[in-house]
Amino acid sequence: MEVVASLHESVLREVGRGMRAQVYIEGMANRRLEGHVVNIAQVPTFNWRSDVRYFDGVVKLEDPPRGLLPGMTAQVEILVTELEGGLRG
Repeated sequence: MEVVASLHESVLREVGRGMRAQVYIEGMANRRLEGHVVNIAQVPTFNWRSDVRYFDGVVKLEDPPRGLLPGMTAQVEILVTELEGGLRG
């Protein structure tokens, strides 16, 4: 199972294939799914309402749960940096 995320043009330089991602499915409250980026579109999606460009990023889920259906709404967090031994605020 894969999730397609809209990536703002300003973050494209920071996101790459293989990066880990956390996915939160709206219909599965308090459930965090793990995945990784497998593809980033080379061409932005067209939106006639705005001049801002978004690129489709595909995140493959590592262990999709039962009940997950195509078309469900998700929030994707791509982990662009990891700090070893760092403090989180």
